[in-house]
Amino acid sequence: MSIDVTRSIDLRTTPNDPETRELVLESRRELLRTLGFSDDFIGKLEVGEPTLHTKGFIDKRITGLKERGFKDPVKLITKLPVVLSLTLSNIDEKITGLKERGFKDPVKLITSHPSILNYTFPYIDEKITGLKERGFKDPVKLTAKKPTIFSYAFPNIDAKIEGLKERGFKNPVKLVTAHPSFFSLALSYIDKKMEGLEERGFRDPVRLITANPSLIGYSFPNIDAKMEGLKERGFKDPVKMITKLPTLFGYAFPNIDRKINMLKRLTERFNLNIDWVEAIESFPAFVSYKIDKLWATARIMSEKAKSHDEVTYSKISQLLTTNLENLVLAARSNAALGLTSLIGDIRRVKKQGLSKEEKRQRIAALPDDDMLKKRYFRGYPMKAA
Repeated sequence: MSIDVTRSIDLRTTPNDPETRELVLESRRELLRTLGFSDDFIGKLEVGEPTLHTKGFIDKRITGLKERGFKDPVKLITKLPVVLSLTLSNIDEKITGLKERGFKDPVKLITSHPSILNYTFPYIDEKITGLKERGFKDPVKLTAKKPTIFSYAFPNIDAKIEGLKERGFKNPVKLVTAHPSFFSLALSYIDKKMEGLEERGFRDPVRLITANPSLIGYSFPNIDAKMEGLKERGFKDPVKMITKLPTLFGYAFPNIDRKINMLKRLTERFNLNIDWVEAIESFPAFVSYKIDKLWATARIMSEKAKSHDEVTYSKISQLLTTNLENLVLAARSNAALGLTSLIGDIRRVKKQGLSKEEKRQRIAALPDDDMLKKRYFRGYPMKAA
């Protein structure tokens, strides 16, 4: 005997026929499996909804969720089965209400934290107000970044802020705003991270973490690998180097290697006597510059330098620390050669007080065959209108 799952069979009113009932249920289970729901989910769903749902209901619900922008309704329902109990008008009201409260992408918010569909608006408003009272300037942005904050009780939030203060963090609110995952970390975990950093030679873990809050999420094997990798590249004191540039932990070695190689090519191009490993150890920010800025600066020096003797470590440092838009506009402001002349042109461009967008528009107006313009927009493309 087979059952047509396209028929709307109400098992609540179907005569007590165990065989028919089981055939209908198995047909509905198979439909859910076909859509991508796991047997584990189907079993749990059946506990709360013994008759499961008809094909018409499931199709309508999934179609409705897709129409509202949810890319993976099956995943959403699996995370929060109550979605099947809510009407589409309930979901519309939640989306509209979140938009009214300043959330730019409610669908993305609900997708990452489906439980928000269970929260009443008075509860959400109370959470936003409470966060403002605790010094968080933009609770909407904060909760959009870390939606699980909605589930944290204020006594727990207060205890976390106070615990961070006790450990020497002067501005816990700013720290948590920069890296909201602090909310979900136990204070004992933070203590172990600070102890581990001290054991590795970092004298002031609080200052280090404050400068790079994402460091709190790095495992010690990753931290050790970063320090070992820096030593393998010839850096004598990785601890001192990272202390100067805490974000160095986040740079991949292929990226670091590429920049070192680029700087070494400069020494070859201009016959310079510069040990870039030593220079970077002294001023780690060299590896924080985008490769496109390094290439653009190298091109400008090649065009503007009167001779190799004019290219020095001091001049390279000065140009690399210059705002790139100012540097490009200065390089194209006149045809005069000389890096000293170029530095004077940079000052004149800076005095104009142009906004970044105004500078970019001027760069965009340069001839299309200008190689410097091409290099600049390769690394910093114009946003699509």
